[in-house]
Amino acid sequence: MLSWIPALAWGLYIYDLLSYPVARGSEPWTWGWACNMGHAFLFGVWALLLLPPLVLAGLSWDRAAPLAWFLSSLWAGAEEIIQIGVPGRTGSVLDFFTGSLGALLALRALWLFLVGELPSRLEWALVLLVFLSGTLASL
Repeated sequence: MLSWIPALAWGLYIYDLLSYPVARGSEPWTWGWACNMGHAFLFGVWALLLLPPLVLAGLSWDRAAPLAWFLSSLWAGAEEIIQIGVPGRTGSVLDFFTGSLGALLALRALWLFLVGELPSRLEWALVLLVFLSGTLASL
């Protein structure tokens, strides 16, 4: 049960961070890029923090990793819905996509690290896609 504490704490941190009202209008042009990279980071870390309790609950890596990605993606979607009602924030499909992809890439990076492989061209393309989604949001 204690293994869930870091994941739950990080999930609450994400909620607190992304549901806080913000003033709009004076952000630099890089603001959208930084926010989208933040989504990728926040949900990537959360997916990694979900792995230990899922494995300790008896799931194999083959089942725990997809479940961690699904839960992270679900929370990314829920956060975007929550943001619709927060002053100065909007729900965004692009933010959801970036958070979900960030979770997927974090889990894949951990797997590659554990087995000692290098990323494939497709994985590098996904990293580029996350980067471009942040750039698109800043335009």
